[in-house]
Amino acid sequence: MRFSPLVMLAPVVVFVGTVLVLLYTAQVLQDQRSDAEVIDVAGRQRTLSELHTKQVLLVPRGVAADYDATRAEFFTNLTALLDGGSVSAGPGREELIDLPPAPTAEIRAVLETSGERMRRAVETADEILEMSPDDPALAPMLEQLIVDDREVLRASSEAMSLLAEYSAARLARLVQWGFRVGALVAVCGMALIWLLSRFQRLNRGLQAEIEQRRQAVEHLRDSEERLRTVVTGVVDGLITTDERGQIISLNPAAERIFGVRAEKLTGKNLTTVMPQSAWTEHTTISETGLLSARGNIAPNEVVGRRGDGSSFPMSWR
Repeated sequence: MRFSPLVMLAPVVVFVGTVLVLLYTAQVLQDQRSDAEVIDVAGRQRTLSELHTKQVLLVPRGVAADYDATRAEFFTNLTALLDGGSVSAGPGREELIDLPPAPTAEIRAVLETSGERMRRAVETADEILEMSPDDPALAPMLEQLIVDDREVLRASSEAMSLLAEYSAARLARLVQWGFRVGALVAVCGMALIWLLSRFQRLNRGLQAEIEQRRQAVEHLRDSEERLRTVVTGVVDGLITTDERGQIISLNPAAERIFGVRAEKLTGKNLTTVMPQSAWTEHTTISETGLLSARGNIAPNEVVGRRGDGSSFPMSWR
């Protein structure tokens, strides 16, 4: 079975549409991975804030702690969460991950609030680090540091919640659009297949009709050729006319009888070879379109006119 190239195109369209849906799905998964990384970094801000507070509380007890590195990591992550950038993939990991800017104004405002709370906690921590262990103002400052840390934790938790909600809403939208695109591709593919199959059927019908007409033309050509052969071989003179009495053709016998070549009479009226009075009297000649001429006298006799103007008796049928 042979298929039209257009019909063969339908599976290609469906395949391309499927590939596009798969690519779209891959992009959705990539976006989900990116959102998960952002949420993870926002969650690490909580851990960094708690670690900073613990490190500062241990210093008055004589325990060494690298709280400066903790602060630097917190604010580096905060900058990346706000404006986008590269940050560490996590504790003990050397690779970096790229974060996009804060997706909404609300999330950005909450992140900025967490940064302000952390700066206040850093200021409180710096004051504590300058106090001696028996300073009576130390205890209130430690309490304030714990309060500041709780504010940082609250803002960081709120940022995580907003980021998770944003990610879930975006995923829902992406999945919804994915289903729509997939359904559209499926419907278009099915419609295209239906249209192309219908076109193929119509094309087959048209080709069959063309073939029938070609065969009819060939049959007519063969019939004309056979008729021409028969007419040419007939001893009697034969003249064919149309319904108006215009001469269409003469066979060789008629050329000899009338003494005129066929091409000189073709297209001329029958009165050229037969007087008008005889032609109008015998209208059946124009109706049948066939005149038989003999060089001898016979029933249904009329007068014929040769090419040189001379007349002679002839019979017709």
